Amino acid sequence: MPTSILSSTQFAKEVLDHLRTKLVLIDLKNVRLVDMNRSMLEFLEYADLNSFFQEHECICEFFAKEQRDGYLSYEDLGSIWIKKILNEEGFFKVLMKEHIFKVEAYTIQEEYVIASFEDITQEENRMQERLQSSVDRALMIHEDELLDLMPVPAATIDQNSFVIKSNKKFDQYFAYRYLEPLNLEDRFVKRDGYIFKEKVFDWKEGSLDVCTLIIKKVLIDLAGEEIEFALNVQKIKDEGHYLVCLTPLLEMA
Repeated sequence: MPTSILSSTQFAKEVLDHLRTKLVLIDLKNVRLVDMNRSMLEFLEYADLNSFFQEHECICEFFAKEQRDGYLSYEDLGSIWIKKILNEEGFFKVLMKEHIFKVEAYTIQEEYVIASFEDITQEENRMQERLQSSVDRALMIHEDELLDLMPVPAATIDQNSFVIKSNKKFDQYFAYRYLEPLNLEDRFVKRDGYIFKEKVFDWKEGSLDVCTLIIKKVLIDLAGEEIEFALNVQKIKDEGHYLVCLTPLLEMA
């Protein structure tokens, strides 16, 4: 079994074992893992170094197989990951057991390398949340601009048919408000050649991607007046938002 180098100096070993940052020690000459601190052992769920070496040779065996830019992966076996962190500027990240780590390396007496693994999972998640929030805001602005440009009654809805945004022409016809149910089929007049409620028409069905359109004809009762509309539904977001347009066919004639 390998001898623990760090434990040769008990004081240094105890200091390193008290650090929250996870550390591994690499023998540069033989390019192999020779030691790790308590924090890393506990993360990998091993009682001691000997237990680890009974099942593994390299910390890289725990790297995620998924390849991402700036990340180490399971493909970086043996000396590959060590050379990467030593020879390239900046730092790498690695995903291990659903945790994201910042990996940096420090050479000791030209014989050994200490690689530190700092858990940055929370920071990365917060950054992704901020990024997603920015994207969502940008998409909402895009939706607002899109609706304002539509020359016909138009609204965006979610998968449950709730109105998210609508333009003025839509509000003038149907008087829907933010987050009120969009139950247009309740106003559909039952007549051959038109979509009506008894047909159990899912007017979003078929919008499986941004290129899919549904165009149907409906007859809607508005305050006793039956008006013919072309119904157009288009999926505009991966989250399941839809653009709904109701074009009065008299305007199209």
